Amino acid sequence: MVRQQIKGIDLEVVTRLEASVKSCKQRYQPLFDQYSALNKRISIAKSLKNKTLNTVLRTQGDSMKILVQLARQEISDKQSQLSAAKKTRTQKIAEARKTLSGIESPQITIKSNKSVITSLNKRASADWTDFKAAIRKQNLTLTTQSLSSLVSGYRQIATHKQKIIELEQKVSLVIANTKKQIS
Repeated sequence: MVRQQIKGIDLEVVTRLEASVKSCKQRYQPLFDQYSALNKRISIAKSLKNKTLNTVLRTQGDSMKILVQLARQEISDKQSQLSAAKKTRTQKIAEARKTLSGIESPQITIKSNKSVITSLNKRASADWTDFKAAIRKQNLTLTTQSLSSLVSGYRQIATHKQKIIELEQKVSLVIANTKKQIS
């Protein structure tokens, strides 16, 4: 869940800026096409050596050149904003992932503690069976040893469960910190 939220950091901003760049390019494309066509006419007029036509076309070209430069500048500004937004987004994602990576070690320890609890439960089950058998045989020494082993096993289980709770709290804290970064 948090990993999905990390992927969504500033995604709307970047998408909006990408759309803005695209629409800006589309809006100015006819101007660029006209300017390109005019430059072709100017080069043709040069080769025809018609000074009047060449002067008229150059005047048009000079006036269009300013518009083209302004359009290119606007596109460049929008692309710079997009690049900055993408860079910021990448940094935020990297920071959030770094923070979230703090859950890996506790999760591994939780798994190992759960494994230990499973083996202790199996041992406690065997101790319980031994305890019941010792009671049936009315062997006080064996009953005491079995009960002592059973209690010791349950204490170890409780200790490992307490460690799991503490580790899960650490994981929750890391997740909460990551969510703060995402917001």
